[in-house]
Amino acid sequence: MKVTARSGGPEGSALKIASAPADEGPNPDAGTGRSTAWAEPLQRLALAVVRAVSLEDVAAAVVAYGTIAAGARWGHVVLLDDGGSLGVSRLGGPAVPSRRLDDLGLDGAAPWNDALRQGRVLAFPSIEALHQAYPSLEPLLAVPTDGPVVTTPLVTVGERRGAVTFGFDAPARGDSAALVDAPLEEIAALAGQAAARAAVYAGEHQSAELVQRAYLPVRLSPRAGLSFATRYLPAGEPVAVGGDWYDVLPLPGPVVGVVMGDVAGHGLQAAIVMASLRAALRAFATIDACPARILARLNDYTCLYKPDAFATALVAVFDPGGERFRYARAGHPPALVVAADGTTEVLDDALGPPLGLPGATYEATEHAFPPGASLVAYTDGLIERRDQSIEARLADLVDAARAGAGAGPDGLCDRLVSELLGGQDLADDAALLVAKRQDTGS
Repeated sequence: MKVTARSGGPEGSALKIASAPADEGPNPDAGTGRSTAWAEPLQRLALAVVRAVSLEDVAAAVVAYGTIAAGARWGHVVLLDDGGSLGVSRLGGPAVPSRRLDDLGLDGAAPWNDALRQGRVLAFPSIEALHQAYPSLEPLLAVPTDGPVVTTPLVTVGERRGAVTFGFDAPARGDSAALVDAPLEEIAALAGQAAARAAVYAGEHQSAELVQRAYLPVRLSPRAGLSFATRYLPAGEPVAVGGDWYDVLPLPGPVVGVVMGDVAGHGLQAAIVMASLRAALRAFATIDACPARILARLNDYTCLYKPDAFATALVAVFDPGGERFRYARAGHPPALVVAADGTTEVLDDALGPPLGLPGATYEATEHAFPPGASLVAYTDGLIERRDQSIEARLADLVDAARAGAGAGPDGLCDRLVSELLGGQDLADDAALLVAKRQDTGS
């Protein structure tokens, strides 16, 4: 894109923006070598926006890499969320600390707002000309250059996505043309496409969160001599909200069921599958309180109605009349039983295939559950790490559970989260449930 200065009249303060002829396009062999200078940062920008999953990510990438690719000294990015409201307004560049300019909004007098409304590039030969056209910007837009300013709207598939503004150094004395050979169209295209993707991700993330909130109990009341505590920690990536769930089921008679499940995948689809499996499991549990038969029916349901889905689940059933519980697992990580004295056992029996495999069978087993003991159920996000083996992480979980045995359910949850997840970025959601049997001696 070629930018040349011109003057005269209301539009005379602007620069003339014109596409360069084919034979004047960027050429690595050209004598100036300018195209080579911006090729690498343009590639970095492309990689950064491909990874971006939020409007903040997109804006940061454009400020960090787009400014360099354009050969500019500073850049300002405005992005719109899916509802058309101001999503991000960021100013920054190699010589300007990044900051937000949210006070203006979409109705304020600013070149990016006008470029969006008019659907055209706006350019000015100097900062002075910009401030003459937009006096209210002068106290807000303190930048280290006096040269040309260009604002390009971001439009994808007919939808407005925002605008990007770049400020350049003042041209050398006597250089009235002030040519700026910069890939502004390429930068605008990359930013616009990335903003469109981020808006989709944001909408899906919000919907998935709503589904999860609707189906994850906010608080679990004590039942039949059991008290409960739970934690749910979403992964760091916005689209990682997914299919982890837990539940406590009041079953016919004094029996209580505890469930922990994890649907493979992330996003809205995983959350929808989670809601379906949770509802189906609740229905099956009212027919038969055997954990193995509950999982068998749930597996048949998954194969028939969610044929592309896979999930893991743990079902444990307590009868307050005894000091034992029955449990079965469908591909789920082993739970722990933590005795009042800190003795900790890993429940690695009763393991069957994950849900979603036709013909899978399951078996239940029993385990002692004396007064004062706690059952710890969790999803794999609590223990899986790329740089450590599952065995090592499971050993860490046992050590943390043993150290927290004297605490109540909430204290044990906090201890496990702190010891296993403290200071780490989660690559997957992590759900945790502790069910403690009342200590009759207290």
